[in-house]
Amino acid sequence: MRPRVDCIHNALVTCASAPDRRGGLRGGLHEGHRGNRRAFSLMELIVVISVAVLLTGMMMPAMKHVHENAHRVICLSNMQQIGQGFILYGGDHNDRLPFSQNLQPPSPSVQQIQNLMAARTAGPGQGWDGIGLLFAGNYCTSAACFYCPSHQGNHPLERYSDQWLRRNSIGAIYTNYHYAGHRDWRQNRLRTLLDGHALVLATDGLRTAKDFNHRSGMNVLRGDCSVRWRDDVDQLYRHLPQNDATPPLPEYSGIWEVIGTGQ
Repeated sequence: MRPRVDCIHNALVTCASAPDRRGGLRGGLHEGHRGNRRAFSLMELIVVISVAVLLTGMMMPAMKHVHENAHRVICLSNMQQIGQGFILYGGDHNDRLPFSQNLQPPSPSVQQIQNLMAARTAGPGQGWDGIGLLFAGNYCTSAACFYCPSHQGNHPLERYSDQWLRRNSIGAIYTNYHYAGHRDWRQNRLRTLLDGHALVLATDGLRTAKDFNHRSGMNVLRGDCSVRWRDDVDQLYRHLPQNDATPPLPEYSGIWEVIGTGQ
């Protein structure tokens, strides 16, 4: 039986040592798989990158839309905080609204209407004014609630952060929200919280086109502390001066009437 066993053994050794069709030794099957593993070619890599770039480009508009919607929600929350500040202020001042020196009788200039975005004025009689009195009186304690995350103009929070902290600083402080004022200059009467929902307290910035925070519309804060989104169907944006150096159009003073008629 010994020669027969040796014959079988020799056959197995010969079989294991023979090259297989893939160019490797059968005995080194696992090593052959590792050695023949194929890498990406340059063309395949370019195709993968191109597809990734294409998909990213297709997703960008949707991502921007989601991003802007998130900013609108934060803006709405800011206005609700400001609205609560107005309610608290009114409770301490017989339902009156914060005084603004920009609305002194008889009629304000267009520039004074623009300056209702200021929380603090500069020059003669400088100090906290209008919407800024909510902060000075601790009715709104966070300066951040006066700034919209969608703002792309010249008045971000970072520009005025030191002045907000010092409180008694010198110089104007502009917010991103436009106060409608304590007085209706068109009818020459004081505005109070008793007017409820019919009363517009503040909107997104209307000082210049750069202060129009959302482009497609604005949040509007009303006297009952509700905040509603208003699409810019009347294209108010077109009637705003492009920057601080551009004089407003004659129609600028009528913007508040248009906003006030919306429900």
